[in-house]
Amino acid sequence: MWAYANTPDGMKTVVVGALGRSPGSRGVQLKPLVRLIPQSQIDREVAGPILQWLEAGRIAAGLAGGSFSFSRPSIPAGFETFPPATASEVSASIAESNGTIWWKAHKKAMELGRDPVEVDRFKQIADAWYAIRTKANKQEQDAAKAKALGKAKRIRASIGVSGIESAASARTSADVQGMTIAGLDMWDWLEYVKSIAKEQPDDALAITYALITGAEQEARASGREPAPAYTERAAMLLRSKKDYAGEISVIERWEKACPPSKRGPGKTQDKLWQRQIKARELLAKSQSK
Repeated sequence: MWAYANTPDGMKTVVVGALGRSPGSRGVQLKPLVRLIPQSQIDREVAGPILQWLEAGRIAAGLAGGSFSFSRPSIPAGFETFPPATASEVSASIAESNGTIWWKAHKKAMELGRDPVEVDRFKQIADAWYAIRTKANKQEQDAAKAKALGKAKRIRASIGVSGIESAASARTSADVQGMTIAGLDMWDWLEYVKSIAKEQPDDALAITYALITGAEQEARASGREPAPAYTERAAMLLRSKKDYAGEISVIERWEKACPPSKRGPGKTQDKLWQRQIKARELLAKSQSK
């Protein structure tokens, strides 16, 4: 409830959390309320625009008008127009925007203690738009991945694995800054490595070493650690070949290029440490046979 109360600064509006003396008010002089503020006045002066917006949301959501009715549930100034209540196939960004508007309405309706049917309906609509966003994001990511893999295949067919290795060693400053090798983003090369690892493990490993070279170049330019993901992938490929000595060596290479003072946060670094311990155990076991 809202009310008027006398304060040291004159009569002010206050929010009534409870009536009577609470344990926390001992020793404090309580001030009497002058009068309660009628809900109609609150609706008109304080929450009017918000309630009008939520009322417009009710109509857009297919619900009947609520207890706070308007002759015309228009959108007040400064508030977003409600998107369709039925989610449809759109881009991830549009679905995200639509879901966010309905989610805001859900949170505000819940905060104001509005009709539970309204609160749930707004949430259902928001969730439906967010589901479209998730689906669209995956489709967009899959399409981008397919495009990158296609480009990687064409580059490899054109210059071969040795050409990729040479391109890594001869990168320009623009290549290093742009994080590309032979005209393709290094992360896309890593996805390509993953796609050929089972059928062409040797070529996958050779390309991964080229990526490690590229990461070391970038580290020298930035003063930070080489991205550990390439080293982790090489270690995984070497483990699958039971080349434990090679696995230890490639992790030691990363450690040498990345002293502790340059290392940033990240789980991959701990994974490399654990992999090295396991690789040493496996190497010792293989040598004892």
